[in-house]
Amino acid sequence: MVDKPILDGLTGKHLSRMRVGRRWWDCTVDAIPDGLAYKEVLKKYLSRLTDHVRAGRGLLFHGEYSTGKTGAAVIIAKATVMYGGTAFFVPTTDLSDVKIDGTMFDANQTIWQRMRSVNLLVLDDLGSEHQSEWAKSLVERIIRIRSDHQRVIIATTNRPLKSLAETYGPAMAVISSIMLPVEVSGKNWRSNETASLSREIMGGQ
Repeated sequence: MVDKPILDGLTGKHLSRMRVGRRWWDCTVDAIPDGLAYKEVLKKYLSRLTDHVRAGRGLLFHGEYSTGKTGAAVIIAKATVMYGGTAFFVPTTDLSDVKIDGTMFDANQTIWQRMRSVNLLVLDDLGSEHQSEWAKSLVERIIRIRSDHQRVIIATTNRPLKSLAETYGPAMAVISSIMLPVEVSGKNWRSNETASLSREIMGGQ
């Protein structure tokens, strides 16, 4: 990574390679209403992005459903790529359905190798994999590996932090040492989408 952006913006090709779902392609800091505490944390983090990524300092966005946690994580991932780094988006729910060690990311890497090697890894919906011991063990393993190598993780979760601690037990100490908890609240983004859907479908009548 470098200290200044080398890209003005990202294309669909960039975002697809990061495995970011199309729903979050257009997420920006400016779209977040002023006055929300997590926006200020996000801006501070981005102002020293290269330093934080190099040092392995991440964030854990937590809060209710549809409050913007994933969007905030994607904003950081997009900025990482614009600064010349690499980023990868992994919903933890997918880990119970995929044999990570053998599934290819591209011609040269498996998904597991990609998760280990990128500058920034987004673990979306942390804790949702808890019913699968296989998936849970993979999450704990990748957190420990990236912590050992000071590679940054940005995570999101809908679960209360106390519940998360009960799920991960001793591994929660590692999570707490590499990811600062940031509560995300104040706006329901899905309600905007519902209103937009209604306008687009019913607006012509």
